Amino acid sequence: MNQERLVDEVMKRAAFQQPAMASLAIDATLEVMGQRLSAAEARALMAELPTNIGQSLARGPHGGCFDRDELYRRVSRREGVRLGFAVEHSQVVCQVVAEALSEPARTRLQQTLPPDIAALIAPRAPTPPPPPRPRYAARTLGHSIATGRTGPGAR
Repeated sequence: MNQERLVDEVMKRAAFQQPAMASLAIDATLEVMGQRLSAAEARALMAELPTNIGQSLARGPHGGCFDRDELYRRVSRREGVRLGFAVEHSQVVCQVVAEALSEPARTRLQQTLPPDIAALIAPRAPTPPPPPRPRYAARTLGHSIATGRTGPGAR
């Protein structure tokens, strides 16, 4: 996934009005995520992402030990938004980034992070297909305009 598509996807899913807002959420989330990873893990993840986006992971310090709630608080401070928005933005960014990663990279990242943060690194579940359209009653009776026959009771 290239940078433009990643930003567009975050923008759409988080209902941002401007690409700059989506970019800030991506930058804040990945910077904080990078703080939770070792420097080696951050570099490995950077190799999977577009250059400008992956660079956020390089900002240190690395190897921090914090949980998902602290991740949200840090993103809130870094992004300059209320905690509820930071939670939503972080979840969207992690989901879109998960979809941009190769399966081996995503698995490695999930194994590196604690379970509560690793749960954020999951692609969006596929949308189920729409339900089948109901058939018209006339068709189920074998009567339609095409057959030239009207429904029951017609003469």
